[in-house]
Order: sequence, then structure tokens, then C-alpha cells
Amino acid sequence: MKVIPESIKEAAKGLINRFGCHINYIGEYEGQQAYMACFPEGYSLGFPFLYLLSSEGLVREITGFESLRILNSINIEDVGESGVK
Repeated sequence: MKVIPESIKEAAKGLINRFGCHINYIGEYEGQQAYMACFPEGYSLGFPFLYLLSSEGLVREITGFESLRILNSINIEDVGESGVK
């Protein structure tokens, strides 16, 4: 299980607190670590929320069509095994 960086959990704090979602590591995208907010069953909120962590430690939240393009372009890790640690 990959440990989720504190900076990613902090960026997703609003979603975690409001909806009870968890964060999964999904792979690499253009040299950045990619994470996705996973909502509990029963929630349908539209576009996915992704978080990119650069090698400098900067976090970027992405949603909308850009998040779909990113998901389509990376080889997603097995998200069933990971979660917020």
C-alpha cells in the first residue's frame, strides 16, 4: 500500500471531511505522482478529482475534462488495494 503524502491529504481535506472519500495513488503522469479522490458508494459527483504531486512538492487539483484526459493517458495502478494512510 502506498502511503499518501500529507500534502495530498491536505489538498483533498474538504472532500474527505464532507463526503468521507479516500485517496488512491493511480500512477505517474508527466513525471508527477497522480492521486484520485474515491467517493463512497452511492455518490455520483460528475468529473473525477485528481491531484498531481510534482517532484518539488507542489500539489495541483484537477477536475473537469482535463481529469478525464489524464485518466485516459496513464496506466492506472490497482486502486482497490490502496487508501489514505
